[in-house]
Amino acid sequence: MEALEPLPEPVKAPPLLRRWAMVGAEDAGLPPGPAALGAARADILAVNVLLPFLASRPGTGEWAEEAYRVYPALERDTVIRAMEARLGLAGLRLGACGQQGLHRVFRAYCSLGRQAVCPLGQGQVGIDVQV
Repeated sequence: MEALEPLPEPVKAPPLLRRWAMVGAEDAGLPPGPAALGAARADILAVNVLLPFLASRPGTGEWAEEAYRVYPALERDTVIRAMEARLGLAGLRLGACGQQGLHRVFRAYCSLGRQAVCPLGQGQVGIDVQV
């Protein structure tokens, strides 16, 4: 596994973290074949596991936070598509951090029927998403 010393510029983190998460079959002890994890899932793992772990470690916290802020958009899922449409965000280029913010708002307000107090929806009708 490639070492993170010295740390690259945060903007260069996504490809490095993606390579870390994409374990080849031989590396995982499986018969030869394709990677056990695709690029989209590797990005999700990097944003949800690797960067938070690095953020908690002495000496890598600030770097991990900046890498998280500049990490490009993850694959758009049902919640992201619905929130973008409902809030008029279609065409706006959100990164992974912005997408996770939309997920947080959805879980805290939309999925609980709390649109009247939603900081983004300003009392709009709920977003119906089957997740």
